Amino acid sequence: MRMYRADEKGIIFQTSNVKDLCKQLQENPHVELCFFSNEKNIQIRISGKATFVNDLDLKGNCPKTSLSKSLGGKKGIDMIIVLRIVDCVAHQWTMETNFLPKEYINL
Repeated sequence: MRMYRADEKGIIFQTSNVKDLCKQLQENPHVELCFFSNEKNIQIRISGKATFVNDLDLKGNCPKTSLSKSLGGKKGIDMIIVLRIVDCVAHQWTMETNFLPKEYINL
């Protein structure tokens, strides 16, 4: 999986249709993302729902994977799956706050 961008509509990811991840997300779209800052020793954890996006312009602008590049053309583009994580809530996690109640913010 590769994060492409985040905007007011959600967080955009791409993957390939040859991965088990696509089938797993169709069966259970609830996900949690974790972004870690080694410098500050914190995690930002984001929970949301993965939705499949069928937008050819967006798909065409996503960074190409080595597999989709090698296949090229329409077949390569067809392998790219674009996901938008929506209904996101986030919280900050550190070792110091590990046992405290989580304070969520809506994204």
